Amino acid sequence: MTQSISREVLGPEHQALLLLVDDDPANDEALATLLRESVDWGALIALAQQERATAELYRRVRSLRGADLPPQDLAVLHRLAVVSDFRMLHLEQCLRETFEVLTSLGTRGMLLKGSALVYSVYGGAFARRPMSDVDVLVDRARADEAHLTLLRGRWKKTPVPAADEVYQEYHHHLPPLTDTRGTGVQLELHTALFAHGHPFALTPEVLWERASPLLERHPQSTLRAPLAFVPLLEHQLLHTCIHFAWSHGMRFGAWRVFRDIRALVRTGAIDWDGFVDMAKATRSVTSCYWTFRLAHSAAGVRVPGEVECALRPPLPGAYLRRLERHYLLNLFPAAPPCPSVRLDQTLWSLGMLPWWSGHGPSRPWDRDESFSPPRDLSQVAGAANRMRQILRSTEYVGAVLGLGRFGKLPSR
Repeated sequence: MTQSISREVLGPEHQALLLLVDDDPANDEALATLLRESVDWGALIALAQQERATAELYRRVRSLRGADLPPQDLAVLHRLAVVSDFRMLHLEQCLRETFEVLTSLGTRGMLLKGSALVYSVYGGAFARRPMSDVDVLVDRARADEAHLTLLRGRWKKTPVPAADEVYQEYHHHLPPLTDTRGTGVQLELHTALFAHGHPFALTPEVLWERASPLLERHPQSTLRAPLAFVPLLEHQLLHTCIHFAWSHGMRFGAWRVFRDIRALVRTGAIDWDGFVDMAKATRSVTSCYWTFRLAHSAAGVRVPGEVECALRPPLPGAYLRRLERHYLLNLFPAAPPCPSVRLDQTLWSLGMLPWWSGHGPSRPWDRDESFSPPRDLSQVAGAANRMRQILRSTEYVGAVLGLGRFGKLPSR
């Protein structure tokens, strides 16, 4: 795996953003050159907002020599960074208040995703791991009581198109809650890790078996909640990979995912043999493989070579490189270039190998319309648009095969 493909298909704004994944000073020269010579600052700032990376972008730009950020853009970026950091302070406060409620009910809760990683690999600094919501896993038997109690306090229901019954039947969390103080922070109480019908054996029971009290593992935590738990590091890494590759189809949150993997790897505390065993036991080998491969190709983040080999699906190298090109072209959600829903889903399946992975008939788009890009033109227009759709799909397949240029990934 090399980064040459990513340089071919990713625009300068995406390349600059991905250089922020690793704060190694060795990246500074390449980042400064991109910022000085190639980047559309308006597009980069918009992309950083989309990926919740404005604060990190501002911190890196301020420390670089020769970046030449226009003063008006620097002022905009500074304001956005302040807003992001302020929002993370509110999110941390919301998390503390949530666990005060759970503690009053005698209900344990496990931090998931961003909030778990904050304490596990980011030193408790919420500003270093921006997120839009708080995810807490609670026991299913206590979930409704906890949800109702939180609604009596600082939370209100988030307006969503789905009814509460839909959440009960299909979703892995209760209807999301929003902070009544207008901060925009949301809370999701989870009773499972993935939507109903998923094929993975990474269950709440598996996480609880190896979870630790937060204060036991991180005694200096600002969250002084005896009933707050954090998952095992290997489980956090596994959850990150499945969430990115399956739940988000490798098309959302790439900057944060790659940064999280880099932070987890740098702990030096991952039992890689145990992790590979977990990936096989939970039917998540291809999710892990593609997350790691794209993290390396796009951002230079690397797991041990023997782990890559152990997780590699039984496909020829040339085949994998073509699929990698497709996944990179569609890595960011602003304007995925794949022109066909059906083609996109087929290429996802060819890499994830659900039949080889033991996933059965389950697919992420079965109950999640957000997984798919906009509908094919052939579904909504006449013969002229159908022909245009065929030609565009043919052009796209040629680019994936390396037989032509489809154009770099647009920034917005």
